[in-house]
Amino acid sequence: MTCKEVRLVVFDVDGVLVPIHSSWGYLHEYYGSAEEAKRNMELYKKGLINYYEWMRLDVEAWIRAAGRPITRSELEEVLGKVPVFPEARRAVEELHSMGVMTALLSGGIDVLVERVARELGVERWEANRLVFDEEGFLVPGGIPIVEALGKDRVLRRMVSDLGVALEETMFVGDSHWDLPAFRVAGCSVLVGDAEPGMDIDYRVSNVGEVPRIVRELNSRLAAGSSRPSR
Repeated sequence: MTCKEVRLVVFDVDGVLVPIHSSWGYLHEYYGSAEEAKRNMELYKKGLINYYEWMRLDVEAWIRAAGRPITRSELEEVLGKVPVFPEARRAVEELHSMGVMTALLSGGIDVLVERVARELGVERWEANRLVFDEEGFLVPGGIPIVEALGKDRVLRRMVSDLGVALEETMFVGDSHWDLPAFRVAGCSVLVGDAEPGMDIDYRVSNVGEVPRIVRELNSRLAAGSSRPSR
């Protein structure tokens, strides 16, 4: 897709704004259910379970490994130890100063994504949501807002709500799970070098480089220059 002037930058969270590649995996490591997590992922990849069932099995694995009920406050404390990259703060601040909107779109867990959005001053975010009962205890299952390889559908809805065209949207991610969003966004940015050979527009070492790309791209488009070849 051809990029117009960038008015919105949408960031993935895990591996882009925070130094963990999966908030699901982070909790599996914390509770000691990593091996069960691998089995659950294989079931999903083979088409033997749907995304909701994958979420349910993962949550059940945490509770079983913990040997007790898990509360929302406990998950907030555990995930609260995951820091936000300093360069992510600077990037969002710089984009806002340029008049560019920002949003978060993650296949991770809402407990983490909501906190990151709050710390960065980002109002719009989407992530998979865990469910808790009236007493605050974690319930197996959840609400699959951002299904695996389904970020394109959520991105389309997000930009429509924000009154921005896909051509005016830059998506920033770090893995093959972001490919659907990369393909529909006007401009794609891959953070890191873990996914060689992906068809993206820009590759950066960290998210702090994003404002420079936006500034240069918008300046070039405003001047009527053609976009550089990939």
